Amino acid sequence: MKKLVAIVLAASGLLAMTGCGAPQLSTSETCVELRAITKGMPDDPSDEETKAALEDMEKLAGRASDTLKGVIKDVAFANLERMKPVEEQDEAAIDEAQERIDAKSETMEAACEGDL
Repeated sequence: MKKLVAIVLAASGLLAMTGCGAPQLSTSETCVELRAITKGMPDDPSDEETKAALEDMEKLAGRASDTLKGVIKDVAFANLERMKPVEEQDEAAIDEAQERIDAKSETMEAACEGDL
């Protein structure tokens, strides 16, 4: 019995550490969470405020609906990458992410209509 309890506790701890078990959000829930991240942003945010919002978007991408997961991840990645000093930026990766963003922007707008 002790072994079973130890295994269950170890497994639940592992799931908690890896983020597994966090429920995937619906598209509507994803839009609401995305809106919560962006609505508090000032008109002229500081670099720190921008970076914090983009990092929140990265975290959201891990739980986001399949419809929006990729575009949210790409938006966060491309913009965080652009915040790096120019010599450290991966322009090819930024361009690839931007192409995916451009291709999915209408999908995101349609999915979140009224939420963003």
